[in-house]
Amino acid sequence: MYKFWIIGLVLAMLEDHCCSVKIKQITVPSVVVMDYDKANNKKPLNEFFLDCEYDVDENENGLVIKWLLNGNLVYQWIPPRAPTALSIFKNRIKKDFTVDDDPLKKYRGIAVTKPLLNFTGEYSCSVQTFQSSDKKSSHLQIVVPESHFKLNYRTDYEGMVHIKCSAFNVYPEPKLSLNINYVELKSDVNIVKDSRDNLYDAKVIAKISKTFLKSETIINCQLTMPGTEYSKKQETVYYEQEPTLTDFDASDEEGDFELSLETETGLLTNANQHGKGLNIGEESWGLVDFNRLF
Repeated sequence: MYKFWIIGLVLAMLEDHCCSVKIKQITVPSVVVMDYDKANNKKPLNEFFLDCEYDVDENENGLVIKWLLNGNLVYQWIPPRAPTALSIFKNRIKKDFTVDDDPLKKYRGIAVTKPLLNFTGEYSCSVQTFQSSDKKSSHLQIVVPESHFKLNYRTDYEGMVHIKCSAFNVYPEPKLSLNINYVELKSDVNIVKDSRDNLYDAKVIAKISKTFLKSETIINCQLTMPGTEYSKKQETVYYEQEPTLTDFDASDEEGDFELSLETETGLLTNANQHGKGLNIGEESWGLVDFNRLF
């Protein structure tokens, strides 16, 4: 009796293996950088693609393909019906987008258009039948590149060189670092998040005695997005200059570029928001370890 029970169990396992759903791989971009068309109302040009490659045995039935974002259902396809975009994906996918001629795989992928900041997160593809199911996940990060990225310096009448780097309208929260001769300075950093559009303005400041700086010293500022490979750099060369009383904040505006960002509640722009969040009181200057510089 025990022998027949073992044989029956093995046959059941083989039957389950031959008829199960299996996701081979999913395609989810790790980073989507929001590109803007400055000549056409500065609206985002982006779209990105999701795909879920799977195998389903011909004996399986009741096929359902689902895409979830952070555990929430955003797309569902039950062959032979048309697919349905749900929640924040509604009206933000290409209709009739297909990736395969197989009637059981035709609408497994998605072409996502007009992405929002909250499209960042964990994307999961779930493939189910009445008999079995499989699921795979991958993370995607939306990045809004800086509208302006500036690096400048000035010398005051006390012989101190003020160095400042600023980036505007960035997402997610960035990291800024100042470097002299490719050695990072200990500097004061202010990062401000705008409550209307969830974009960040960031600035990093250092103050150094000009006696520690030689002409043609290289100064650069590095902008990175933690958790991504996104990186930008501004670089300038220091030359001794006449002192000035000009305050950095007087020239800390974003310029005439108007960024339009579509959100769940409408289209927001940064017009008339120049310098938002940057005038937050007295500057406190970071300390510099000069022994590390030269």
